[in-house]
Amino acid sequence: MQVESSPSTKDKAVKMLRAHGAFWRQNTRDSSRTLSMSGAVAEVILTWHIATSLLETKQQQQLPTSPSRSRRTAARLSRYCAYLVAFRPELLPDDREGTERIYKDLKKGIKAALGGARGYYLSSERSRHETIRALPAKLASADADMTVLERGAVLGKQLVNDEAGDGAVWEMLADVWVELVVYVSPSRAEEHAKGHEATLVQGSELVTLLWVLSTHTGIARPDHEGEVDQPAPALA
Repeated sequence: MQVESSPSTKDKAVKMLRAHGAFWRQNTRDSSRTLSMSGAVAEVILTWHIATSLLETKQQQQLPTSPSRSRRTAARLSRYCAYLVAFRPELLPDDREGTERIYKDLKKGIKAALGGARGYYLSSERSRHETIRALPAKLASADADMTVLERGAVLGKQLVNDEAGDGAVWEMLADVWVELVVYVSPSRAEEHAKGHEATLVQGSELVTLLWVLSTHTGIARPDHEGEVDQPAPALA
């Protein structure tokens, strides 16, 4: 799919995903506003999930119409990937304890931003998102020292600003989420292989079906820019 989003949003999407080894067809261009991010898969997922959710709720308030196909795709895959971080970290390629720690830190940050546990549990989704959307105005600068919540808020603000009603931003987001789901599915680690095999016995997960496909076709996930992981081990 050809991305038609504005240069600022497109640069962020390409730069941020390439920084985590995702395979992108677009050319990366330098941007002074490009967000720096660390290499943890959970951080990428949660940052983009926050941003996608902020854009979605903002548009629901402004344009309560039927969502486009790209918007539905992006929103559903965003929620699915966030679900994997929160409830199925063993199916993601990074260390399980690290993923759980990132998610725990995010919840702690959200509670702090909302004024404690009371604000976290009693506020509406709309109220929570409005509070998070206001975070970028309180930040001195956008840099690598920001938390996942802050990065998501900054990216979400950029997406809201760049959305012109032509669906281009949602097309870009749909591409982002499809790329992310495909990117996280291959893994050669024994821990993740066991997690996927157990899931196959219990039922099915989209990411596990993609893992099976990558395992049998020899598809590998790049760990870093220009570095490719080895193919996943064959199923017993």
